[in-house]
Amino acid sequence: MQFRLNITSFRLILVLILIFFSALVSAKERWVGLYVSDNSGISYKDWQNRWNAYDYGIGWSLGKEAAITAKVDYLTHDYDLVEVPEGKLPIYYGIGAGIEFGSELSAGFRIPVGVNYLFKKIPYDVFVEIVPMLRIYPSTVVAISGAIGVRYHFNDK
Repeated sequence: MQFRLNITSFRLILVLILIFFSALVSAKERWVGLYVSDNSGISYKDWQNRWNAYDYGIGWSLGKEAAITAKVDYLTHDYDLVEVPEGKLPIYYGIGAGIEFGSELSAGFRIPVGVNYLFKKIPYDVFVEIVPMLRIYPSTVVAISGAIGVRYHFNDK
């Protein structure tokens, strides 16, 4: 397992981490948790209204090729497709971007599609998603990923 990080990549990672945590501090409503994927990490969801949210993630992979990843997605939620007896179960879809710092830098676009269960009586949600990706740098590659995760709702109201 080899992981090389030059000073430019380190600075970019640091800037992304600072942006991620500044979003946590500035929001009135915070959903923060963990996800498991081919790269696992920290998830932060910032709801803009009942239907739309930004979903940020910083992850790491310690497998065959070590890497640090960052992503941001803009998501739209549909609450009418699936009814549940308690809580809410919106289906969501969106578009986003991701960057990976591994043996080489790569970047591309993401199209997440998933389901998000919002518990009624406890401040947690769980989600499962599948994400087709189009990597555009350093070469064009189509890939697919997925994730499962849980988040806690910090309510400042």
